[in-house]
Amino acid sequence: MDRFISIDWGTTNMRMYLVALPSLEVIKNTKDLQGIKSLHLKAKNEQQDVSVFLKSYLMMQLQKAFGSLPEAIPIIVSGMASSKLGLFDLPYAKLPQDLSHPKLQIKQSQLKNHPLYVISGLSIENDILRGEETQLIGLHHLLSINKNSTIIIPGTHSKHMFCEEGVFTQFKTYMTGELFELLTKHSILENAVTLPENKELLWDAFTEGVSAVEHESILHNIFTVRVKQVLKNLDGVSNYYYLSGLLIGAEILALKIEAKQHIYVFASGVLSQCYEIAIKTLLPENTVEVVSAENQERAFILGQYLIYKTFIS
Repeated sequence: MDRFISIDWGTTNMRMYLVALPSLEVIKNTKDLQGIKSLHLKAKNEQQDVSVFLKSYLMMQLQKAFGSLPEAIPIIVSGMASSKLGLFDLPYAKLPQDLSHPKLQIKQSQLKNHPLYVISGLSIENDILRGEETQLIGLHHLLSINKNSTIIIPGTHSKHMFCEEGVFTQFKTYMTGELFELLTKHSILENAVTLPENKELLWDAFTEGVSAVEHESILHNIFTVRVKQVLKNLDGVSNYYYLSGLLIGAEILALKIEAKQHIYVFASGVLSQCYEIAIKTLLPENTVEVVSAENQERAFILGQYLIYKTFIS
């Protein structure tokens, strides 16, 4: 085998990579394809078997992206494809997980002439994740993370993952991105914030929001966005970044109790800067390292390959 196909199939989008072995270099990729949620709904509306419908969509996208592939190239899928909405409803694996020898739930099937491997997620008593474990396994090998660390993967549902001496021991989910979306589009704050027209971030407003979470409840702080508009005539863009600071700050503040000494941020662009500033403001005794966009992609692909090798060995 000199190639495999790596797929990150989430709730809202899908990314596919044709990967060379043993270098793990990406030969070709395609992104921003349809996620599991919309495809599941479409299959239900058309009264089609969901698994059959998703396999058909997947095969069609593979042919569009990579043309005619030789037989027997493995296809490895992480993310929501292993959920009740996806290809197969797989049980969650449990913690702790040795990141050097992970033992995850994997379903082996066929997609035309290709072996198909779908990787499940992880669960604890009061939390679940799917896909982030793959990134963490790859990151552990890529950066040789053997010290006690916290890994943050920001997003709609931000994940905090805690590792001790190469073992994944605990994680927590924060609905930071989704709450920001709801508050700015479907709440009383809708008219108090304005989406910026450019990518210039108002750092003073953002940092003010981050700092505010140390002194008042987040539930009260959220309402101050409205107060700033009514009483202080604060412009909508400043309020937008102030609210962002409040929510990201509240997420990071929770780490005061349990964060490991070194924190990795698995993000890029403005989002990585926001998290880095929030960490340095609220957790000054911790060290923080932003994982580059290149290493983020490489970590996911490497993680999938290592999980696959463990499964077939």
